[in-house]
Amino acid sequence: MFLQVAAISFISSWCCFFVLFASSWRFVQFVSSQNEYLAASDAGAHVFLSLVIDCFLLILFFVQHSWMASPESKQLLSNRFIHHRSIYVLSAAVSLQILVYFWRSVPEISMWSLETSSNSLLSWFFSVVHTFCWISLYGTSILMDFSELVGLKQVYYRNLDLGDPLLYKSRDLCCVYSHMRHPSFFCFCILFFFRPVMTIDRFLFALSFAVYMVRFFRIDRFDFEYQKVQCSLKWDELQRLM
Repeated sequence: MFLQVAAISFISSWCCFFVLFASSWRFVQFVSSQNEYLAASDAGAHVFLSLVIDCFLLILFFVQHSWMASPESKQLLSNRFIHHRSIYVLSAAVSLQILVYFWRSVPEISMWSLETSSNSLLSWFFSVVHTFCWISLYGTSILMDFSELVGLKQVYYRNLDLGDPLLYKSRDLCCVYSHMRHPSFFCFCILFFFRPVMTIDRFLFALSFAVYMVRFFRIDRFDFEYQKVQCSLKWDELQRLM
């Protein structure tokens, strides 16, 4: 019976991970596409109605992301499910997919517009910057213990009766996690604002996410000093290997 429960929880956590992977890839396309065809464009729709729908989608994502990350929600889920982190990951992936799929583009109003279809150099420039930012984001996520971030390690540890994986991490690192669960504010801002065409809906999207991250990313001086020391140690190790 124990093996069956463990197998089911393990498979379900991996299924949640694959849903997150597919959702993240769709989100990458949505954010970094230099064309508007990926968004649900309807040029004939009323601009105000489209913006209201976009605002509702943003609120839906932010409420899900905030409520399920609250201590009360974590306590409730962890008491009932061994794969509580996977449930959070799955709900985040679904809400992100809803946002991307139902997003209404407003091409009638733009903050700025640069033509990239006839300028390959400019198109490559935007593509390289976005590629670098996405690699930095995913690379940093892996360095921050990716299996724990997406909920796979929690299921593995609970099935072996080892408790929460965060119990085995330093107090300073847990403090960083409590202030910023995943990176990185700077790269996200570049991805959201550094676009050849900034329509009013995309500006709303970028500004809303930036304000949300400023509100909930609470890195302080001690977190900065801890990360600075860790980067210095890793750099020293890399130099010794070389």
